Amino acid sequence: MYKAGFWIRLGASILDSLIISIPLVIIAGVLGMREDRRAIHDFIAGTEVVWD
Repeated sequence: MYKAGFWIRLGASILDSLIISIPLVIIAGVLGMREDRRAIHDFIAGTEVVWD
């Protein structure tokens, strides 16, 4: 059986961290730049408070 070397494991761990961190940064940016600063569940549910 083939044993992955140090550099292959290091590259795989860096790739894994990028795959996980990039979407998290995008989601945090989208939630942080919202104008109305409502709760996260409003963003997830797609609801919006409308005032008369």
